[in-house]
Amino acid sequence: ILVYFTLNSIDQGQSLKENETLVSEDGAFEAGFLNFGDSNRQYFGIWYKGISPRTIVWVANRDTPIENSSGVLTVTDGGNLVILDGMGASIWSSNSTSRTAEKPFLQLLDTANLVVKHGRNSPQNLILWQSFDIPGDTFLPDPHGYPQVVMSLGLGMGRAEGMGRAEPSRALA
Repeated sequence: ILVYFTLNSIDQGQSLKENETLVSEDGAFEAGFLNFGDSNRQYFGIWYKGISPRTIVWVANRDTPIENSSGVLTVTDGGNLVILDGMGASIWSSNSTSRTAEKPFLQLLDTANLVVKHGRNSPQNLILWQSFDIPGDTFLPDPHGYPQVVMSLGLGMGRAEGMGRAEPSRALA
Protein backbone atom coordinates (compact mmCIF):
# COMPACT_ATOMS: atom_id res chain seq x y z
CA ILE A 1 0.00 0.00 0.00
CA LEU A 2 1.36 3.38 -1.01
CA VAL A 3 0.63 6.29 1.29
CA TYR A 4 1.01 9.78 -0.11
CA PHE A 5 1.55 12.89 1.96
CA THR A 6 0.59 16.28 0.58
CA LEU A 7 2.03 19.60 1.67
CA ASN A 8 1.28 23.22 0.84
CA SER A 9 4.91 24.31 0.87
CA ILE A 10 8.36 23.40 2.15
CA ASP A 11 10.85 25.63 3.92
CA GLN A 12 14.63 25.80 3.58
CA GLY A 13 16.26 22.67 4.90
CA GLN A 14 13.08 20.63 4.50
CA SER A 15 12.71 18.08 1.74
CA LEU A 16 10.11 16.42 -0.42
CA LYS A 17 10.57 12.70 -1.01
CA GLU A 18 8.95 9.99 -3.07
CA ASN A 19 5.25 9.64 -2.12
CA GLU A 20 5.14 13.25 -0.85
CA THR A 21 3.64 15.99 -2.98
CA LEU A 22 2.97 19.70 -3.01
CA VAL A 23 -0.59 20.69 -3.92
CA SER A 24 -1.68 24.12 -5.10
CA GLU A 25 -4.04 25.95 -2.77
CA ASP A 26 -6.98 25.48 -5.14
CA GLY A 27 -6.18 21.75 -5.46
CA ALA A 28 -5.84 21.87 -9.27
CA PHE A 29 -2.12 21.04 -9.50
CA GLU A 30 0.25 18.67 -7.78
CA ALA A 31 4.06 18.45 -7.79
CA GLY A 32 6.23 15.53 -6.82
CA PHE A 33 8.30 12.62 -8.05
CA LEU A 34 6.98 10.51 -10.89
CA ASN A 35 8.08 8.03 -13.49
CA PHE A 36 6.90 7.28 -17.00
CA GLY A 37 6.38 3.54 -16.63
CA ASP A 38 10.00 2.87 -15.69
CA SER A 39 10.35 2.87 -11.90
CA ASN A 40 14.16 3.01 -12.28
CA ARG A 41 13.94 6.53 -13.76
CA GLN A 42 12.46 9.19 -11.49
CA TYR A 43 11.57 12.77 -12.40
CA PHE A 44 10.24 15.73 -10.46
CA GLY A 45 7.30 17.38 -12.14
CA ILE A 46 3.98 19.18 -11.95
CA TRP A 47 0.70 17.68 -13.17
CA TYR A 48 -3.03 18.31 -13.06
CA LYS A 49 -4.34 16.71 -9.87
CA GLY A 50 -7.20 14.26 -10.23
CA ILE A 51 -7.22 14.05 -14.02
CA SER A 52 -6.76 10.67 -15.66
CA PRO A 53 -4.64 9.97 -17.58
CA ARG A 54 -2.11 12.12 -15.74
CA THR A 55 -1.41 15.33 -17.65
CA ILE A 56 2.09 16.56 -16.87
CA VAL A 57 2.70 20.26 -17.35
CA TRP A 58 6.36 20.63 -16.34
CA VAL A 59 9.40 18.48 -15.47
CA ALA A 60 12.52 19.79 -13.73
CA ASN A 61 15.08 17.10 -14.44
CA ARG A 62 13.82 16.01 -17.85
CA ASP A 63 17.38 15.55 -19.16
CA THR A 64 18.79 13.88 -16.04
CA PRO A 65 16.44 11.32 -14.47
CA ILE A 66 17.26 9.86 -11.09
CA GLU A 67 18.52 6.36 -11.91
CA ASN A 68 17.77 3.34 -9.70
CA SER A 69 17.13 5.29 -6.49
CA SER A 70 14.65 7.54 -4.77
CA GLY A 71 14.96 11.27 -5.17
CA VAL A 72 14.81 14.11 -2.68
CA LEU A 73 13.91 17.70 -3.48
CA THR A 74 15.11 20.36 -1.07
CA VAL A 75 15.34 24.13 -0.73
CA THR A 76 18.82 25.27 0.27
CA ASP A 77 19.64 28.16 2.60
CA GLY A 78 20.59 30.19 -0.47
CA GLY A 79 17.20 29.71 -2.13
CA ASN A 80 18.20 27.05 -4.63
CA LEU A 81 15.90 24.18 -5.42
CA VAL A 82 17.97 20.97 -5.61
CA ILE A 83 17.14 17.38 -6.57
CA LEU A 84 19.39 14.75 -5.02
CA ASP A 85 19.60 11.05 -5.79
CA GLY A 86 19.64 8.32 -3.14
CA MET A 87 23.40 8.74 -2.65
CA GLY A 88 23.09 12.50 -2.07
CA ALA A 89 24.51 13.50 -5.46
CA SER A 90 22.97 16.57 -7.08
CA ILE A 91 20.94 15.63 -10.16
CA TRP A 92 19.38 19.04 -10.88
CA SER A 93 19.47 22.56 -9.46
CA SER A 94 17.53 25.75 -10.11
CA ASN A 95 20.82 27.69 -9.95
CA SER A 96 18.99 30.70 -8.55
CA THR A 97 21.97 32.42 -6.95
CA SER A 98 21.32 35.90 -8.31
CA ARG A 99 19.70 37.16 -5.10
CA THR A 100 20.29 36.77 -1.39
CA ALA A 101 17.63 34.61 0.22
CA GLU A 102 16.30 34.95 3.74
CA LYS A 103 14.27 31.95 4.90
CA PRO A 104 13.34 30.81 1.38
CA PHE A 105 10.42 28.44 0.84
CA LEU A 106 8.93 26.49 -2.05
CA GLN A 107 5.27 26.79 -3.05
CA LEU A 108 3.12 25.49 -5.91
CA LEU A 109 0.84 28.30 -7.05
CA ASP A 110 -2.69 27.93 -8.44
CA THR A 111 -1.26 28.74 -11.90
CA ALA A 112 0.97 25.60 -11.81
CA ASN A 113 4.01 27.81 -11.30
CA LEU A 114 6.45 26.28 -8.81
CA VAL A 115 8.19 29.15 -7.02
CA VAL A 116 10.94 29.68 -4.47
CA LYS A 117 10.06 32.78 -2.48
CA HIS A 118 12.03 35.01 -0.15
CA GLY A 119 10.85 34.60 3.47
CA ARG A 120 7.23 33.96 4.47
CA ASN A 121 7.07 37.21 6.43
CA SER A 122 8.79 39.28 3.76
CA PRO A 123 6.65 42.28 2.75
CA GLN A 124 7.80 41.98 -0.87
CA ASN A 125 6.89 38.30 -1.29
CA LEU A 126 9.84 38.25 -3.69
CA ILE A 127 10.12 35.31 -6.10
CA LEU A 128 13.72 34.06 -6.27
CA TRP A 129 13.05 31.36 -8.89
CA GLN A 130 10.04 30.08 -10.83
CA SER A 131 9.36 27.06 -13.02
CA PHE A 132 7.67 29.28 -15.64
CA ASP A 133 11.16 30.49 -16.58
CA ILE A 134 12.00 26.99 -17.83
CA PRO A 135 10.10 26.14 -21.02
CA GLY A 136 7.59 23.34 -21.22
CA ASP A 137 5.09 22.41 -23.90
CA THR A 138 1.71 22.64 -22.19
CA PHE A 139 -1.01 25.24 -22.54
CA LEU A 140 -2.35 26.35 -19.17
CA PRO A 141 -5.26 28.69 -18.49
CA ASP A 142 -4.34 32.02 -16.97
CA PRO A 143 -6.38 33.24 -13.98
CA HIS A 144 -8.90 34.76 -16.41
CA GLY A 145 -9.47 31.50 -18.28
CA TYR A 146 -7.46 32.36 -21.40
CA PRO A 147 -4.89 29.83 -22.58
CA GLN A 148 -1.27 30.66 -21.96
CA VAL A 149 1.77 28.71 -23.00
CA VAL A 150 4.22 27.50 -20.38
CA MET A 151 6.79 27.10 -23.13
CA SER A 152 8.77 30.00 -24.46
CA LEU A 153 11.76 30.59 -26.73
CA GLY A 154 9.77 29.58 -29.83
CA LEU A 155 10.50 25.87 -29.56
CA GLY A 156 7.33 25.10 -31.52
CA MET A 157 6.74 21.70 -29.99
CA GLY A 158 3.40 20.02 -30.42
CA ARG A 159 1.80 17.45 -28.14
CA ALA A 160 3.52 14.54 -29.92
CA GLU A 161 6.97 15.99 -29.31
CA GLY A 162 6.46 17.13 -25.72
CA MET A 163 6.08 15.84 -22.21
CA GLY A 164 3.07 13.71 -23.17
CA ARG A 165 5.54 11.17 -24.56
CA ALA A 166 6.96 8.29 -22.60
CA GLU A 167 10.55 9.57 -22.75
CA PRO A 168 10.76 13.06 -21.21
CA SER A 169 14.52 13.34 -21.55
CA ARG A 170 14.05 13.80 -25.29
CA ALA A 171 11.18 16.31 -25.05
CA LEU A 172 13.36 19.36 -25.69
CA ALA A 173 15.93 17.68 -27.91
